Amino acid sequence: ITLCYELLEHFQKLFREAGSGEAEADRKMLDAARFAFLHELGHALVDGYKLPITGNEEDAADRLSSFICLEEMGEDGLNAALAAADAFRIESKKANSGDGGGNDEKDYSDEHLLHEQRFYNTLCMIYGSDADRFNYFVREKYLPETRAERCPAEFERMAQSWTELLQKWRKD
Repeated sequence: ITLCYELLEHFQKLFREAGSGEAEADRKMLDAARFAFLHELGHALVDGYKLPITGNEEDAADRLSSFICLEEMGEDGLNAALAAADAFRIESKKANSGDGGGNDEKDYSDEHLLHEQRFYNTLCMIYGSDADRFNYFVREKYLPETRAERCPAEFERMAQSWTELLQKWRKD
């Protein structure tokens, strides 16, 4: 798996433009890069071990990254998932402000979900992993209550699915 320097520069610039100081932008850059690396690992596992994926593989790779971050990596993983969600949120605002293009036909035809969807899906995974701890997502209106209600079950389903897929791979 290769992560290019340009991706790191992109994340650092993204967080700086959104108002983070240099040290905070550097930390978030590394955290977002950790999430991106695990996303790419998801593609490698799907391809290398012919894991069955129903639905969009890009979304499955995001969810594997969230799963590993939240279930295996403790606070470092949580910070990676939060930084990724923040990056998706910033990208969404840029796209919709005219600074980053906006949602046009190309965006809708891309294999990746829209930045807005990736933001909410990542927040949902974080919230679903511990609704009590992250109840401020709903209270402060980062995550709509109607979506948050489904997040614990969505997280459990996703975690169970990836656990079963990876256990099967370990046996083979």
